[in-house]
Amino acid sequence: MITDTLIVVGLATISLGTIQQKGGVQEQHFLLTNPGSEMVTLGRGYTSCSCTTLNFQEYATVAPGDTINVTMRFDPQGKTGEFRETGIVVYGNNKYVQLTLTGECLTNEEMLMRVFPIRVGDNLRLDTDHFDLGEMRVGETPLFCYSSKGR
Repeated sequence: MITDTLIVVGLATISLGTIQQKGGVQEQHFLLTNPGSEMVTLGRGYTSCSCTTLNFQEYATVAPGDTINVTMRFDPQGKTGEFRETGIVVYGNNKYVQLTLTGECLTNEEMLMRVFPIRVGDNLRLDTDHFDLGEMRVGETPLFCYSSKGR
């Protein structure tokens, strides 16, 4: 018989992939369910860094068979490179559930260089697949055409 236990419904670790540092705030929802036969009382939540917060109803009770939502928020401002941020939800008698967000955070310049790796000039970068000339009038001839795929 399961007693005094919370389990994560779905993934306990979510990959956010590659995100931008500026304006890249991410929120993910985790569902915790009580599969046991007794009430489970939540405690406090803790995170690995001040860039990450947990939002849930502290000191709430979760009845057998019920589920509670925990929102984990990651603000990448000031971070670069790979990250692994964790949140801990304490419950019952010194038990806990660990939730994790992973990914890679790039500055705007790093993101620009990754998406458009070819530098043509100070204010012009190209990607490796195609060059978009934007809008042209019928009959106009482009002054420049670039394509690595023979389009």
